Amino acid sequence: MKHPHLARHSRHITRLLASAAVFGAALPAHAMQPEITEDTFISVNVIVPQRHVITPRDNRFGSVELKQVQAKVQIANQIATTTLRMAVYNPGGRMAEAQLLLPVPEGATVKHFELEGLGEEGIAKILPRDEARRMYEAIVAKAIDPGLLEFVGYNLIKSSVFPVQPGQQQFATVVYEQVLAAESGRIDYMLPRTEALEATGVAWTFDIDIISNDPVSTVYSPTHDLDIKKISSSHVRANVPSRSANQNNGAFRLSYLIARNNSDQITASLMAYPDPQINGGKGGYFLMIAGLPDEADRPKVKREVTLVIDRSGSMRGEKIEQAREAALQVIEALDEGEAFNIIDYSTSVEMFASKPVIKSSETIAQAREYLASLTPNGGTNIHDALIEALRQPATDAMLPMVLFLTDGLPTIGVRNEKEIVDAAKAGNPHNRRIFTFGVGVDVNAPLLRTIADGARATSTFVLPNEDVEVKIGQVFTRLSGPVLASPTLVALGADGTRNTRHVRDMIPGTIPDLFEGDQLIVLGQYTDDKDLKLQLSGEFYGVQRAFQMSFDLTKASTEHAYVPRLWASRKIATLISEIRAMGAGGYGSTPATADPRFNELVDEIVRLSTRWGVLTEYTAFLAADDEMSLALGSEVWRGPHTRAFNGAPPAEGASPPSSAPAREIARSELDAKAVAKRDGSEAISQEMNIGYMERQAVLNTNNDMITRDMRRVSTANVRQIADRSLYMRNARWIDADLLDKEAEDPEQIIDLGSDEFFTFAVDLAKQNRQGLLALNNDLYLIYQGKRTLVRFQE
Repeated sequence: MKHPHLARHSRHITRLLASAAVFGAALPAHAMQPEITEDTFISVNVIVPQRHVITPRDNRFGSVELKQVQAKVQIANQIATTTLRMAVYNPGGRMAEAQLLLPVPEGATVKHFELEGLGEEGIAKILPRDEARRMYEAIVAKAIDPGLLEFVGYNLIKSSVFPVQPGQQQFATVVYEQVLAAESGRIDYMLPRTEALEATGVAWTFDIDIISNDPVSTVYSPTHDLDIKKISSSHVRANVPSRSANQNNGAFRLSYLIARNNSDQITASLMAYPDPQINGGKGGYFLMIAGLPDEADRPKVKREVTLVIDRSGSMRGEKIEQAREAALQVIEALDEGEAFNIIDYSTSVEMFASKPVIKSSETIAQAREYLASLTPNGGTNIHDALIEALRQPATDAMLPMVLFLTDGLPTIGVRNEKEIVDAAKAGNPHNRRIFTFGVGVDVNAPLLRTIADGARATSTFVLPNEDVEVKIGQVFTRLSGPVLASPTLVALGADGTRNTRHVRDMIPGTIPDLFEGDQLIVLGQYTDDKDLKLQLSGEFYGVQRAFQMSFDLTKASTEHAYVPRLWASRKIATLISEIRAMGAGGYGSTPATADPRFNELVDEIVRLSTRWGVLTEYTAFLAADDEMSLALGSEVWRGPHTRAFNGAPPAEGASPPSSAPAREIARSELDAKAVAKRDGSEAISQEMNIGYMERQAVLNTNNDMITRDMRRVSTANVRQIADRSLYMRNARWIDADLLDKEAEDPEQIIDLGSDEFFTFAVDLAKQNRQGLLALNNDLYLIYQGKRTLVRFQE
């Protein structure tokens, strides 16, 4: 039903949308297409590919469905050509008509519009202001889709009307071109998409081709995962995996860095977001991305690899066979002149050699024979095997690594988790990197991750029915050609000495070694908007080097709203890890809840999760999503914890506890899971979620996470839009800042279509928050310093 204020004020709304339009030339018209008028929208399907299809107001006319959008992006020396091929399907029994409206970035020009199979080209143009105004008046007033206002600030491409035959699929292709600006060697590309993408049901694909006259140092997307293939130093191809393309809401963003002329230099760029809550508005958050120089003709740093294989009784059968094959795969993949050793353990510990040996045809044959002789039996002496691997003599001028594999809990010798972790730290004189592999679910998951984290490495979990050889091979493939070993990153003052006050909470705190093809992404807070000087140091191809970089923080922008959310994800993971470590003492140790730090850590986790909309299995109750809570093994929303804190189970559709009870619930969840669960599938899923968040560099807009039965779950009850987090409560979206005040009456009400609504939309656009309008539900948020209810419904 049309809102009573809407028709009267639709001119204001459409003027806002039309204000972004620019003029353009049209291509030849399709001979059979009708004149475009406002009445067209009574009978024509208006397709906004990035949002949805607005079906005809008169249901006597056929409707269509948008099935797929294939996006192909070619960027050649800062000129981006975007090709969108759209599949439009007519499920009905009569011919339907359709028209495309395509939000595009400022400066885009139409190059081509094609309707496949119709023999002629159609019209596609950048809208003149008056025509755009008339069209949007009709759409907003008649179709009533205020959500289109989320594209305020973008230009608009409009196509001519085209037919879609009954039961047929029509492909329409639009090509537009734009010049991308360069920001200190960084090129940014953006394709607008709705913040309510999951509701569209449209399948998206992305293929990107980047060609440059200069070397491309690295490619990064803060919004979507990328599979990247480097064709040459100046040619890179990338695509977005299907899951990321279709589940991450909002625009597709991509950046790439151009390498400096001096190939010996690391290429770096910084995205900054200003936060008024940090140092009176002078501070904010930053994301630094750095790409490594091309390896060129530099001699590679050699590797020394020690494989530590569990041969306890539980490894019998397929597991030991896969472990043997994995070990051989690693040894044979070593370069000539690199070194290896094999350590196997059960109740006792045995060694292939007293120290690592150089790879040769002879040592490979000996290793093959040794591996074939391994017979599983006995218990699991993790402590002694680890110590033997770490204390063996190191090979000169090589980066020493350990690949440590186990399928069980420590049952022989030292079995206390904390003691084993401490021994690994104290007993590693050669700073060996310890990559851990847990096979199956009967492993101490936090033990393996903590050992790896403390040694600049990673932990990997091989789930039942997964192949040990494949998992080890995937990790080892990434460890080719160490480029920067033992890296450190610090801020510098004007005098070149370390400045400990300009930045804080940089994550990761310990940067892992960087190998060929790696990129470094560091997130942190800055406390002053003066130029930020950073120094990245380490062993660069075996030689100690320091790289200094300077960044202008006055260019911080709310367009980089993804930066603080990514920082919050990593920060939450580090806080959870601290709580998880409190359970390492085992039975008889002081309860974690007795540690004063426990409550402080929980409170900070809840605060960050609430503000930034970043959920974990311990704070999933904030989503008020029963299905998600059940999948994660939590009963705090409809279960006993809620009754304990509130006196009775909440009514259907009611809100979850306010902040004080929420902290109590989170304490209970963290104690019962993060502290108590050390092995089993739930422990593994926790480590997988923590590991992902610790390294997170891409938005997780739906709060995807792994459950204890290794399924992925997400929620639609929490929305991350720009720098705001919204929670669905009683059929309206509540801003995180008002969760404790949602029962209070609003101080002002803004109705859809009113003059105040127009002003509200303009203000959102100025703040890069117009995506909030995509939700088409009532909003309760702080606006102009007041609790404000924005009513989209009567």
